[in-house]
Amino acid sequence: MSSLLFLTHRFYEYIYVVAISSFKFIFAGPAAAASGFNFWETALSLAIGGLAGFFIFYFFSAQLILFFNRIFPPRPRVPKSGWMKRYRRRIALKKFGFPLLLVVGPLLLSIPVTAFIVRRWLRNNKHIFVYFCISIVSWAFVFGIVSRFIVVK
Repeated sequence: MSSLLFLTHRFYEYIYVVAISSFKFIFAGPAAAASGFNFWETALSLAIGGLAGFFIFYFFSAQLILFFNRIFPPRPRVPKSGWMKRYRRRIALKKFGFPLLLVVGPLLLSIPVTAFIVRRWLRNNKHIFVYFCISIVSWAFVFGIVSRFIVVK
């Protein structure tokens, strides 16, 4: 009976770490280390939670954008002066925004904010899911290493 309770307690710890990593990726590593996970348990639970959170919030944000556009329809734009500055800013966002978001998104921003930004402004990229899956899994292994070897238990 006590082994069954231990297994259910361990299951809830896994669910807890997966839920934290689906929202705020950087806080899940110390939570996994505090739960006593080894490196592989930490990295796997962080990767599962991060990927699940990215996919859920990516498709949820599409519905949120559609809902927002129905309530507040876009008005026709009147050309203003200074269009070159806005055009250059948009080109810079397309050129540097995606790689920067791959590196900084799961680290500093939360997974829902990153998924919303990607869905709203960078969805025309062909292999967006592959790139973000690689980014999230690599950050999961980095956080697994950091939480296992640096965080003091």
